[in-house]
Amino acid sequence: MSVDLNKVINTIKERELDKVIELYKDRNELINDLFSVLNSNFTQKNIVEDCFFILNEMISNTIWNDLTLTTKIELQSKSLDLLELECNHLNTITIEFINYLYHNHNHEINEYQSILQSISKRYIKHNNTEFRFTCLELICLILKSKVSTEEINEFESSLSNLITISFEQPNDNTLYFIKHFEIIKPNFPDLRIENETITTYLNNRFDDYIMSESYNTTVFSNFFEEIFELSDSNKLDDRIALVLLSNLISATEDEDVQIEEEFKDKYLHFIFKQFFKIDDTQVQRWDDQKQVCSSSGFPILCLNSIAFTYDKLLYQRFKELKDQVIQTGDWKQLCGLSTIASVTLKDYIDEYTYIGVYKWISEYFVHPEPYVRANYIELAVALIEQCEPTVEETITLLDNVLSLNDSHPPVQRGIFKLINTMIALENSKFKEKIDRVLEYCSKYMNIEQPNDIIEGVVGLIGGICGSMFESISKYANSYLSFMMSIIKSDRFNPHSHMFGIVLEAISVIILESHGSVDVGFKHSFETIEIIKRNMPPHTDETSGNYARSLVRFVQALKAKFQPHYEFLIHYLINTLDFQWDEIKQISQDELDSRHETIGLTIALIPLLTSEQQPSIQPYIGQLITQLYKMIDFGSVIIKEDSVRLLSLLFETTITHYQLTNLNNKSNTNNKHIETLRQSIISRLQQSIDMEEDEDVLEIKEEELENINYNTESKFPTCFYQSSKEFNIIYLFVKFKKKHATHNNPAMNNYSRSLVQFVQSLKSQFTLLSIFSISNHMKSRKSHEEHPSTYPYIGQFIPQLFKLLDCDSAIYPVHIREKLICGYLVYSFESINNTPPHFQIQNEH
Repeated sequence: MSVDLNKVINTIKERELDKVIELYKDRNELINDLFSVLNSNFTQKNIVEDCFFILNEMISNTIWNDLTLTTKIELQSKSLDLLELECNHLNTITIEFINYLYHNHNHEINEYQSILQSISKRYIKHNNTEFRFTCLELICLILKSKVSTEEINEFESSLSNLITISFEQPNDNTLYFIKHFEIIKPNFPDLRIENETITTYLNNRFDDYIMSESYNTTVFSNFFEEIFELSDSNKLDDRIALVLLSNLISATEDEDVQIEEEFKDKYLHFIFKQFFKIDDTQVQRWDDQKQVCSSSGFPILCLNSIAFTYDKLLYQRFKELKDQVIQTGDWKQLCGLSTIASVTLKDYIDEYTYIGVYKWISEYFVHPEPYVRANYIELAVALIEQCEPTVEETITLLDNVLSLNDSHPPVQRGIFKLINTMIALENSKFKEKIDRVLEYCSKYMNIEQPNDIIEGVVGLIGGICGSMFESISKYANSYLSFMMSIIKSDRFNPHSHMFGIVLEAISVIILESHGSVDVGFKHSFETIEIIKRNMPPHTDETSGNYARSLVRFVQALKAKFQPHYEFLIHYLINTLDFQWDEIKQISQDELDSRHETIGLTIALIPLLTSEQQPSIQPYIGQLITQLYKMIDFGSVIIKEDSVRLLSLLFETTITHYQLTNLNNKSNTNNKHIETLRQSIISRLQQSIDMEEDEDVLEIKEEELENINYNTESKFPTCFYQSSKEFNIIYLFVKFKKKHATHNNPAMNNYSRSLVQFVQSLKSQFTLLSIFSISNHMKSRKSHEEHPSTYPYIGQFIPQLFKLLDCDSAIYPVHIREKLICGYLVYSFESINNTPPHFQIQNEH
């Protein structure tokens, strides 16, 4: 039975919604008619709200099961159709409805119609910016729900069609641009557009715009002023702000890009304002000893970039700002000013001298607001770290600091940190003052003190132990007892930052005392058990303290650490067990912490390889497998360090088996080395093929060469087990190493024999060994010292050409070409620079 739509509309207008439902026996028909009403009355806000009220009732669990499959699917598609009407209040309520529908019934509907695909099809179909913006808004909402990996992968395949960013009319596209980033950065970190990462793609489009004929200085400035406003009103994600402002900084560095001086001042003013936004909640968390005072996010990164590009302008504006802030006396602005000052310290010292700058900073050590005191003590730390004071200046500073005793625990912790920073300078005069420093510490060595004070005093003692243990050795036992009482107490949270600092200080005392403080290692074993019992997850801020402490115990206890060694290694292996899906599951702070822990782990492993007892060798394979993930990690530093560590672990393995082979005549070790080498080479080659960063690419290629060279030179019986020729060449190389540094007539025979031998070679494996010979024939010293290889360059070059056509998995083609061409260039230069008394034909 068909119901009169006019009657439905009138009933809705009368706000009798129950009667609307009673008009229909068939709920499917009711839903169809409600969408008809919406399409014809979308400008009437009350009707829209009431229709959606009824629709929300229809998709509740009690009624949902009565609907046909066709109606369920049409609920989604017809709702998306409403967005095309481009009515603001309709869009808002429709998006809420679609999100609610997806949240409750996505598994059933998506089986027949993917909502993400449906949105993207409409997006591509329409060119209207407002409509596309609405689509992006909806996509953002859906992706924040529990979207399956399959849905995301399916949507990612069509996402490249959505990337149509243009800076030609930037003001119209600002929010549109931002929505793209909100979708892409968190959910699709590996997305590539036109074979570029999304950030690279957008940066390149930006560069295209500012270098194009359509570039307009006013439009450019207006675009970024709008970005400034969005950021000031907290409508801009920090990651997006950083990408946008990085583009801005790059543009201002380009001499071909015309940017008005007035705009640079507006930019500086915008950045300065960000440091004055000090949230009361942030201060309260610091006051409650739950957070340190710090400036993070895009403002500090932008400020450092400005300092690099416009250091003089920044310093001039800082001085003007300083006068204004001091005049107002606003404590939040004073805190912000201290952060800005930390970036301009060098210029400030040049104008006012070191002591002059310190005098200004120290005025705020006694400010009535604790947060100001803490910020300026932190600024004093930055002053010392950036511009090391002289011995006399250090003593002047120390005398001033030792007169401070702050009643506020977080501030007092900062004072201890400031003293610790002075200790790190290792000034000779400082040791004369060490008793005063220790006396200062003794006033605070009480387990009943607040956590911040315990953290500060223990951190300071640990710092002194690490740099001048002999100066405090007579107090070491009492310090160790104090610290042991802390970690054995139930009062303290083992995952607190303070607890981690104490663990590290204990490990430093035991390591630096060479066991004299902890006879029999009783305290060491107690501490290790506490660490094992409380080891935090990788994303915890204290995980680094725990890991560093264990590594120091390995160094201190050596073979006695063996029962606990497997625990440490498995922790390090698990730290490197990073899955990209984690990015979508953890917060940015947790992700940053995980990055730091991975970086720390990669730095700690080389320390373990240098220890003979216990040996890291049984775990090399597992560590290398985990490093395979790290060599393509998002962080450039982690990629570089991982590749170097990969090479180091392989070299360590070769060294281990060299020693083993002295008493082992079997080929088992040889086969193990060869299998491991082939695995690393294969994985590195894949990584090289994908690498975009030129610096990282160069490091990967260098380490690939090192891996082959280490095998070739240190373990030749593995690299060329069946090649007698290689063993002969290896003897040549050893002979050259021994005699080439002297003007030895025997080198003539060496060179002549080498060339004759190389000419006779037919095996591709032996031809590959020419790489080793070519490196040894390259003379980095004078012609007079190594004259004898030059007459044979012309005979040697043809053998290198053979290598260009060699088919070998051992040396990938681009590595062969790089090595060969390098030697050819060297040879050409050698021929051109050959002393007159050598007869080298021009045709060479």
